[in-house]
Amino acid sequence: MGNCFGSESAAKPPPAAQKTANGHHVTSKSAMKPFVGCNCYYLLTRSSDAGCRPMVLQTLDSMQQMGFTVVRTWAFNDGPGWMSLQPQAGVYSQQVLEGLDWLLVEAGKRGLQVRTVREWVCAQYTVP
Repeated sequence: MGNCFGSESAAKPPPAAQKTANGHHVTSKSAMKPFVGCNCYYLLTRSSDAGCRPMVLQTLDSMQQMGFTVVRTWAFNDGPGWMSLQPQAGVYSQQVLEGLDWLLVEAGKRGLQVRTVREWVCAQYTVP
């Protein structure tokens, strides 16, 4: 029987790291590649609201024009509220998940890699 990662045995060691950080460069097994990154935490909520998507597209276009290659954004928004990913513990919003998918596609079209922050410190929403 496989696990959620598709392997037959959870006892197998993880693969060696493909990329590592070294100052302002990301080093892959084959080459060192410079990157320029930024934080833009509102992308998840704005991407999930169709009325806000033009602003997200403008933001992504601006990032691309300024030469950014990496953007970090939240991939959580827990608790009751506007465009909450997890409005209740263990209950996820399909609309927000679809917004995140849309964001990843749009960022990819612009050559932007998205790094997500997926952890929230609120204990009631944390899986033990």
